[in-house]
Amino acid sequence: MPIYERGGAFQVSVGSGAARKRETTSTRAEAEALELALLAELRDEKLRRVAARAQGDPAKTVGHAVEAAIRDHWLDTKSRRTTELNVRDIAAILGWDRPLVSLMTSDVDDAVAELIERGITGSTINRKLSALSVSLRNARRKGWVKDLPDILRRKESECRIGWYTEETEK
Repeated sequence: MPIYERGGAFQVSVGSGAARKRETTSTRAEAEALELALLAELRDEKLRRVAARAQGDPAKTVGHAVEAAIRDHWLDTKSRRTTELNVRDIAAILGWDRPLVSLMTSDVDDAVAELIERGITGSTINRKLSALSVSLRNARRKGWVKDLPDILRRKESECRIGWYTEETEK
């Protein structure tokens, strides 16, 4: 039993290590009630940690995922600069400090809507979404997040439209 009599008072000690909780009461009845309360607190904390682990690491952010993907996937590629610009742009819209476990499909849809408002074409939006997808899948591989948002791609145009002037036609 984790109740000890110490100098006319009763000390309650539950848990171990960093999770240890100790408190002192004046009567044994108070100590027994306190013991039950402290054990319930420890149980609740453990359940919260297990739930957080099931979701992923709540301390990891969109910024962490982007930086890890740059380091793990694009560091030595020919298209690093462009891909990095694309992923940083969409990460800025989503929020660098946003926890990964809170990222939802509607947040990605809102970011796409903002890109559309800027006049960004469907193909460029798709490149940004692709870079974000790689970042999020890399984060899932590392155990930082369990579920990923659905990322719908935009329709891309058939081809680039160009206009000839009379001068270029000659």
